[in-house]
Amino acid sequence: MVADRIHDDAGAVVGTTGFHIDPAETLAESERETLPAALPDIIEHRAVIEQAKGVLMRMYRIDAGQAFKVLTWRSQETNTRIRDLAAC
Repeated sequence: MVADRIHDDAGAVVGTTGFHIDPAETLAESERETLPAALPDIIEHRAVIEQAKGVLMRMYRIDAGQAFKVLTWRSQETNTRIRDLAAC
């Protein structure tokens, strides 16, 4: 939003004038351009995370949600990305 204040004769603000910029179309266009390029990487990393979840599920007899919580917790504790942690 770009705006200026409108003042009355006494100097009090009585309104604004200006315009709004809607970035929605620009963001959608950017997403359409970047997503196809990033998708293979996203899929590859997701597969590694899913494998790590599977190992945790098998070893500790927990469900997928709990396995992901374990990965998330360990990621935060070690300040390591989940995908990097899952690849170890």
